[in-house]
Amino acid sequence: MTALTAPTVRPAHAPGPASRTARRLVRVQLSVGVWFWAIVLVVVVVLGVVLHRYAQPQVSILAQARQAGIWFPFSMHVVLATGYLGPHLAAGMTRRSYVRGAVGCAVVVAALYAALMTAGLLAERLWYEANGWTWALQVVALESSGPRVDLIFLDHALMFLVANLSGLLVGAVYLAYRGWWGTLLLPVTVGPVLLTGGLLADDLLPGVAGSVGGTAGVVVLVLLIAVSVALAFSWVARRTAVSRSAG
Repeated sequence: MTALTAPTVRPAHAPGPASRTARRLVRVQLSVGVWFWAIVLVVVVVLGVVLHRYAQPQVSILAQARQAGIWFPFSMHVVLATGYLGPHLAAGMTRRSYVRGAVGCAVVVAALYAALMTAGLLAERLWYEANGWTWALQVVALESSGPRVDLIFLDHALMFLVANLSGLLVGAVYLAYRGWWGTLLLPVTVGPVLLTGGLLADDLLPGVAGSVGGTAGVVVLVLLIAVSVALAFSWVARRTAVSRSAG
């Protein structure tokens, strides 16, 4: 008799290669990010206590960490894009799963950082109110009529998303074209972060929200920027010659 061997079928619930890649990258990002947020927490508490000894705080201290929340994960995604493609290919994975996993990681990390920032701002507000201090949030342009949790989260999520994706693009360009071209192209690869910051800040690009349909228009513009950066990263990563070394 001839034995018939059924083909191996992956269980329906088993994650695909892109999903596994994204999970692995997110774990790496969060293992470092937890130290970042621990430092931010300590700095905010210490500054709040010190300022209270000499003057009454008038604005959010945590909100000033917005720039750190932009550029720290940005730099981590630069490292990801410059160092992970080779080992990924050496492990028998595809560029397609790498691109999808890296972009997925950027999205998840942006959402988590935005959620942590939003929760931190709300907790800080309660702390201020309990001590009779004035709490004001001056860096969220999408906030129009008092603190709104949804707009605070949306503002930070959009900003962090574009920063993370731009980090991937910066790293991919450096990996593909090396130092000189990678540096010369920084205005293009980092530009989306600056443009998004302008769109989300009334003091940088006044009147933008009114000219493009308010909050919804700004959100659409930023999402278009994010998609464009992700597509540019995909295009570069799929054409980059790398050494398939796991070391």
